[in-house]
Amino acid sequence: VDGGQSWNLIVSNLSATSTGYYWSVNTITSTPSAYWRVVDESNPSVVDSNDTEFVIRNGPITYYLNDDSTNHDIYTTARGSATNLGFFSDKPKASLSDLFNRYDVEPGDKVYIDSGLYRLSNRIVIASLDQGSTSAVVEIIGSTNRMGWGTTFDGGSNTAIYISFASYIRLSHLTISN
Repeated sequence: VDGGQSWNLIVSNLSATSTGYYWSVNTITSTPSAYWRVVDESNPSVVDSNDTEFVIRNGPITYYLNDDSTNHDIYTTARGSATNLGFFSDKPKASLSDLFNRYDVEPGDKVYIDSGLYRLSNRIVIASLDQGSTSAVVEIIGSTNRMGWGTTFDGGSNTAIYISFASYIRLSHLTISN
């Protein structure tokens, strides 16, 4: 459930010739980056996993974003990075565009963006596939720590955020220039 960084045993002693296995994911925390793998129990060096991550969605997913500093942060405990998954507070993404390009944001999902100044080289596009619904908006929430700058997006000479045919998006606690 963490992008293949760790693994949980689902079943053992399952024959390779079985026609399938019913796996209930109802008790698993929602994740946008799940993988499964198969290991030959008689020869653990024989292993394979899926090539593309899949989503387990039992409810809304929370994402985290941070700049390259942890000063005045309230949501995250680490600096943001493009290589981070972005759905753990200790492994936040560095770019909102990267988050929206990588994951399928759905109704009820929340994106917490920590304190900092985010200078944008390209505008952030939120499109219709990442919209909320009448009963569950998509929330993009900046830092409430105003003494520590809050969260500011600076588009420079570009439009900072462009919402393209997406409804039910709630932006809060953000300062947006350009």
